Amino acid sequence: MSALKCGFYSEYFTVSDLAFKLFSKISTDLNSFGYQKVFARWYLQVPEQDNGKLGGGLEATLFMLDKHSQIVESVALLIISTFHGSFELLIPEIKENHIKDNLPKVYTLLNDLLPFLHKHHRAEVAEKLLRGSSLIEELLTHADTNKNSENLLKAAALSLLAEIWSLEPALISDDTKKTNNGLSILELTLKVFKNTCKFSSKGLKLSTLGLMFKLLD
Repeated sequence: MSALKCGFYSEYFTVSDLAFKLFSKISTDLNSFGYQKVFARWYLQVPEQDNGKLGGGLEATLFMLDKHSQIVESVALLIISTFHGSFELLIPEIKENHIKDNLPKVYTLLNDLLPFLHKHHRAEVAEKLLRGSSLIEELLTHADTNKNSENLLKAAALSLLAEIWSLEPALISDDTKKTNNGLSILELTLKVFKNTCKFSSKGLKLSTLGLMFKLLD
């Protein structure tokens, strides 16, 4: 599999696309024979001395997405196969082992993948990836203009928050769940969007207004 994944690094979209379709077929077949954990162990392997610092399939997938972003739905399908039954592990796995110390990139990746993950596996994604984690509260913290987060992180957090709101409105509009400052998720979300529209960064204000108009559709 390490040899086959070389196709992920191709400059040519067709080659990368064919390589990815092959891995999706391998993953599906292994899953059907009960070898999901074997594939997942290889796919999530982190770069280290023992494997020549190459890592597994996820490292190659992240590289490929930077080059060929249009393949994102195929990536989502492979991730669904890899994390089926354990979606709550996806975010910690990415943050702790594959994209360290770069939250804007983590949020951007999730923003790209989420619509397709949600489309193909809504119930588990909504319950385990979103509701069962502290992701929404984390996004609200980083998007808060009163915090010292860099503007790139604020923008990425707001964009992912808006995507979650669009896909699963009930997760944001639930006023029974209180945050640490006593406000409901909805109250705090509205406050964060409102404050960002008055923020000093013109770029951040404009992008936030764009997200708000998108939510009105």
